[in-house]
Amino acid sequence: MKKILLFALIILTSYWLNAQTVSLNENFESGLPAAAPSSETSVSLSSGIWKLNGAFGGSDNGSVRLRMNTNGYAITPAVDKPVSVSFDHRGSGSGKVLTVAKSTNNGANWTTIGTATVSSASAYGSANISIGEAGTKNVILRFSCNSATIFVDNVRITSSDMGDEPTQQAAIVAS
Repeated sequence: MKKILLFALIILTSYWLNAQTVSLNENFESGLPAAAPSSETSVSLSSGIWKLNGAFGGSDNGSVRLRMNTNGYAITPAVDKPVSVSFDHRGSGSGKVLTVAKSTNNGANWTTIGTATVSSASAYGSANISIGEAGTKNVILRFSCNSATIFVDNVRITSSDMGDEPTQQAAIVAS
């Protein structure tokens, strides 16, 4: 009986650690404004409503990317149970910093979860940052440009597939 319970526990733990799906995927090919708004503006993109300030659609290497000016930012739509975010980035020069923060209270408070430092003005780099909110709903992310001209593309937020916490405590009875 102990071996069966141990085996079941291992299977459930394995499922829990790997139960993830992409819940937001944005490539910014359409919907971005042609000029950077000077105040927070909501825009409808393929993945939902984003909030932008100092960010707009910039053509780069034959594709449209999210282009942020100094102190510009972009806020994602709310996502349930986010685990990680990945994205591509490039700047107008090396050493530029992009900060990613999360909020679980609709932007009233922000917690920095990581930064990406641009290493090239011509080639795109990739970043993958842990969000760590597998049990939290309505999480938003903010990408903030701390330097002049940073391009962001292919934002993917991966979320947990685990169900919500039970509202009633389970009981296990061994016989």
